[in-house]
Order: sequence, then structure tokens, then C-alpha cells
Amino acid sequence: MKQLCQLSIITAVATPFFAFACDEALDDVAAKHAMQKTAKNAAVICPAPTPAGTTQNADEAKAIKISAKHTTLLENDRATFKGNVVICSEHIAVTSDTARFSRSEKSVKAQGNINYHNAVVDVRSANFEASMSENKVQLEQAEYFLSANVGHGTASLFEVSEKNLLVLNDATFTTCPIDDDGWLLSAEEISLSSQEGWGAAWNAKIEINNTPIIYIPYLTFPLDDRRKTGFLYPNLSSSKKHGVELKSPWYWNIAPNFDATITPRLMTKRGVQLQSELRYLTDKHNGSFNLEYLPEDSERVDLDARHLVHWQHNSQYGDNFRAFVDFTQISDDAYLNDLGSKFQDTTDTQLNQHIEFAYFANNIDAAFRVQNFEVLGQHPSSYQTLPQVELANRHPYKIAGLDFNWFGEVSRFSNSQANITKANRVHLEPSLSLDYNTMAWSLSSELSLLHTNYKQQYNDLIGRDDKNISRTLPKFRLHSLVNFERPSHFFGQDGLQTFEPQLQYLYVPFKDQTEIGEFDSTRLQDDYHGLFRDNRFSGLDRIGDANQMTLGATSRFINPDNEELMRLSFGQIFYFQDGDRFIANDDRLTGSKSALAGEIFVHWSKRWYLNASVQYDTGTHKMNKSNLTLDYRAEKFKLAQLNHRRTRNVSGDVIEQLGFVASFPISDNWQFVGGYHRDLTENRSIDSYAGIQYESCCWAIRLVTRRHINTNLEQLAQNTSDLPNTFDSGISLQLVIKGINGTSGFDISDMLQQGIFGYRRPYFLNN
Repeated sequence: MKQLCQLSIITAVATPFFAFACDEALDDVAAKHAMQKTAKNAAVICPAPTPAGTTQNADEAKAIKISAKHTTLLENDRATFKGNVVICSEHIAVTSDTARFSRSEKSVKAQGNINYHNAVVDVRSANFEASMSENKVQLEQAEYFLSANVGHGTASLFEVSEKNLLVLNDATFTTCPIDDDGWLLSAEEISLSSQEGWGAAWNAKIEINNTPIIYIPYLTFPLDDRRKTGFLYPNLSSSKKHGVELKSPWYWNIAPNFDATITPRLMTKRGVQLQSELRYLTDKHNGSFNLEYLPEDSERVDLDARHLVHWQHNSQYGDNFRAFVDFTQISDDAYLNDLGSKFQDTTDTQLNQHIEFAYFANNIDAAFRVQNFEVLGQHPSSYQTLPQVELANRHPYKIAGLDFNWFGEVSRFSNSQANITKANRVHLEPSLSLDYNTMAWSLSSELSLLHTNYKQQYNDLIGRDDKNISRTLPKFRLHSLVNFERPSHFFGQDGLQTFEPQLQYLYVPFKDQTEIGEFDSTRLQDDYHGLFRDNRFSGLDRIGDANQMTLGATSRFINPDNEELMRLSFGQIFYFQDGDRFIANDDRLTGSKSALAGEIFVHWSKRWYLNASVQYDTGTHKMNKSNLTLDYRAEKFKLAQLNHRRTRNVSGDVIEQLGFVASFPISDNWQFVGGYHRDLTENRSIDSYAGIQYESCCWAIRLVTRRHINTNLEQLAQNTSDLPNTFDSGISLQLVIKGINGTSGFDISDMLQQGIFGYRRPYFLNN
């Protein structure tokens, strides 16, 4: 009869003691089955290990239980165990071939087929030693697997101390699957702290596919999603403008809801720039503050220190109050073109500076805003809004069955470089409306009275006195829409076809507004939806006269899944008033009807999309504006887009551009993205880029090259546009090692947005 023995070692008092007992009730077959089960899974005897520091009973925390097939007790001080040995305490479980316990040394040693397990790691090893006096476990020639992380590796000496701090000597670490040589970190020493969620390595080197790529004396890396202060991984690129460019971000984890990133940016042609970002998040506020600063630009010695400031902020107080800030300011007009920034495009000609406070009561909406546009290059300066207050009712009042609404605004504008340097504007707009809406048709009518008063102060050079101007205009709008539908068959699919004609009549009498400054008004584009606006201008300084009828119609094909397979819309405005009447400056209406505006969207299969829009002048028989985009989308990032755009009058010039964007997989791990845009009018390339990316489950690398035309606002300001165009070209390389400098790979959409004309999904195309 073989014995199944269990030894309990209790160290709850100063001198450890143990109790030994053998259960002789088992027969050989039952004992063999129990031992095999015990050797396979220590959980048969040991409870599930709990994280260190969570026990409530100190005595239980120090208790160790050992079971084995054979046990030998020597002089009440030593015990040896052989065969299916299982060692367990509250926090660990170990199986081995043999083990020895020493009361005087307060240690347990085990050899052969060691399997060690606690709440954070599983280890296979040749030798195991636990010191109860030092509360430490050591394993030699270890292979480990982190329980809460895909990380694993090897170590010549693996040590577990208090609070599950793991210290590894001559160790390796990776998050790649087993037997995958994607990337490997090897170091003299690696420490892994599950409590802090971070690891550290000394004298480390990183290998990719068994090839060393970098040596790092010291580095830290995440074990979970917790943040930690330290350097992030650098980014390397090159271009004609900047030379070789190296960014090395430093992350500062200030608090759970505050952090900052400080990035030195070395440009061999220009110098060292400091980029910084501060982010904050509270119950009522969130936002970010960014500062970019270059003390001296080697390429622009004529300029002082160059900087960019960007602040974006949102606040919410209860259900009634909101605050918003969007502010960008740069040191000089050429900053964006020379240095670039993620907050603005290099082609931007103005910067928004906007602060707004909004209040929402039961039936009143109020807004207070201050706004300025910093104009770049050869463009007239814009007016500052200092400030603007708006009031409006949220829900209409009922008067004799009609809906009564009102809107009011008080604004103050300022521009020291304009003929009208300052202006106060008060606008009141009450309206009565009556609406009928059914599933098949709708009819809406509205009568408004637009009263605006201006007090304008002129530039001293003009030699005019301040002037008060009042403008009062009625406005009547009648709009109707009918929805017809019938069963139909489209591209091999049964579905529903709709026909939705709509008609609008708009009347606003003519008013000469040449004496009124243009503070926030500009002409809007005349696309299909613009045909049904009640004013062809933005803002309030220009109210276009109208005695016109707008006719339009839309037809759709919708499949049984309620997906729109095709949409076709056309419309035109017919004028009843005489033409060639000036409202102000160059605005005039000519002819008896507007350009014919239309748009079409076709989605004839799951992969193909066509989107187009036109504005055709039936009087001159010329195309004023057109846009065409053809998309192929087989998968999320397996796509191609061909686009063409043409505009006949942009500051007197014709613009016609053709572009192509594509993304497709080369193999399971390789992806290509490229784009090319050409100016057909000037017969030149505008922007082109190409990128290739490799991504596996544990690392990724990206190489991108780009060439684009420079937007030189200073050259435009000096009226030297006849000079030859200059181009900037560059190349960038980025490496991601998952589990060290990120837990996820690249997003292909980043490369799709590399160029000036970024890729847009078919449903979000713009005219």
C-alpha cells in the first residue's frame, strides 16, 4: 500500500513548525489517480492564488502546504518529498519532482519540472527556492508567462518578492506569440511590477527577427493601460525644408486627470523647436493647451523667435451653461508653411480665435461670443467681433394658431485697417410661421421682419462723420414638398423609388446696402441645397433681394434593407425681378434664372460609389462648378478613389484638379497607401505621397514619402506670384513595438490623410 502524505508548515509564530499526516485509506489505484491529477493541476490541493497584500489573516498568509507521493522526515527539522510534489500557500502554487523543507533555514527548495503559479505569473523552471524569512521566491533557468498580459520571456534567475515584484537576471521579454521572433527585448536585468503596471530594463537591446536594432541603457514599458512619466519613442523623418528631423517626446503624468507631453524637435536645417501639450479633464471642464516655440530659425535669420499657441476648451455647468474656446495664434504668416503644425493646415489663410458662452433656459437661448480671424498673407484684414450677444426663443409661442418666434443680436465690430474702423449692429427679427406636415407632403410658410440698425465709425483718412443706418426688410417664404413612391427594380434588386418635388417662393424687396460695411457677410455657394436658402449671403450685413421661385426634385432608389442605392437631385431658381441691380460691391443678379444645380449619388454594389455635383449656367452654356468622385471600397482599408474638381471663377481664375488615392494590402502583413493630385490648368503636380507599412501582431513599421507644392503666403504678399513654384519633399520612418511603445498598431487612416487632399469616405464627400 502506497501512501499519499500531506505536510502542513505553519509559520504564524516566531518559530515555524509543521504537522505531518498520511492518509492510508486510499488503495493503490485511487492513490495513483489522485497523484496524477495533483501533478497536472496544483489547484486540486491549492486554492486559487490571491494577489499579495489582499489577505486578512496573517497566519493563513504564512501557511505552506506540501503534498507528495513519498515523504521523509528527518529530526523534526528537515523533510524531503518525491513524486508529484505540490507546494502551495495563499499566494502561490508549485509542482515539482522533488522538494526539501528546512525549518532552521526557513526555506523550501524544489527541483525538476518546476511549475510555479501566482496571481500575476506562471513560470517553468529547473530549480525553485522560497525563503520564508525574506518572503522571497527564486527560480533558475526560468521561462515565464504574465497572467494579465501577453508578455513572456526567459531568465537565468527569476525572483518574486513582496507585492509580486518580479526581478529577472539575464532576461528576455516580448509580447509576441510563442515561437514568434517578431521582437525581443533582452537585458541584464528586468523588473516587472504588476502593482504599478510597468516594467523596467537595464542594459537592454531590442531585436526584430533576431536582428539587434537598438541598444538602450535603461527603459520602461507598460504592462497594462496605466500611464507613467517618461520618454516616449522617437520619430525620425527628413525633408528639404527641415533636413533630418528627430522628435523625442517626454510624457508627464501629472495626475489622473492632468498630463503633459513635451517634445524637443530637432531639425538640422532650422534648429531645435520645443512642442508642448497640456491636457486636463474635470467634471465640468476639459481641454488642451499647446505651445510650439523655436527660439531661432537658421533658415529665417530675418525673423525673431517663432511660436504657435493653440487652446481648445469646453465647460459645462449643469444643464444650462456651456463655454467654448478655440484659439490659435502664430508669430508670422510663414510659420505654417515653414514649420507645419498638427493644429492647422499649411494652406490655411486664416486662424480662428473664438470664445463663446451659451445659456439655455426654459424658453430662451443666449450666447455671448468674442471672435477674431487672424488673416495670413495677401488678404484684407477681417473684423473682430468684440463682442456679440444673441437671444432667441427656444420654443415658439402660439398666436391665433400661428407660431411666433423671435431672434435678436447685438454686435460690435472693430478693424483698424478698414475704412469703417468700428461699428455697432443691433438686429431684431420677429417671425410668424404656419406649418403642415404629413407622411406624404409638407407645407411651410413664414413671414419675417428684419430690422437692423448700424452705427458706423469711419477711418480718419476717409474724412466722414459717424453715421447711423437703419435697414428694415420684410421677408416671405413659402415652401412645399411632396413625396411620391412606388415599388421598383434597380441594379438587380427590388426596392422602392421615390420622387420628391419641392417648390419654394421667396420674396424680399430690394434695398440699397452700399453704405453698410461687410462685417460678417460673404456670398455663399450655389449648390443644390443652397437653392432653397432664404438668403444668398452669410451673416446679416447683406440681405439679398428676392422675388423668385425655386423648383427642384429628388429621386431615390432604396433597397429592402433601407439602404440608399441612388439619389438624383436637380433644381434651379427663376427670378421675377429685374436684373443688374447692385446691393453692394460686385454683387448682382443677371439673367432670369440661376445656374442649374444638381447632384447624383450612386451605390450600385457594396463596393462601388459614385458622387457628383454640377452647377451649369444655362445662359452662357458654361459649367460654373463640378465635382466627381468615384470610390471602390472592398474592405475598410482596401479602397481606391478617383476625384475631379473644377471651378470656373475663384478670384478670377479657373481651377481644375484631378486626384487619385488608393490603399490595398500587398500580403497578409504588408499594406500600401498612395495618393496623387494634379493641377490640370497649370499642368503641374500639387501633392503626392506613398507609404508602405508592415504590421504583425506584435510590431509594425511604416515608411512614407511625400512631395507637395509650397504655399508661400509671403510671396503672394510681395506680388511675386510669377516666380517658379517650389516643392517640399520628405521621407519619414516610424516603428511601433507593441507592448513597449504602444499596445496597438498603426491606423491606415493616418496615411490616407497624409496629403493636402485627405481621403474622405463616400458618404461624407463635400462639394
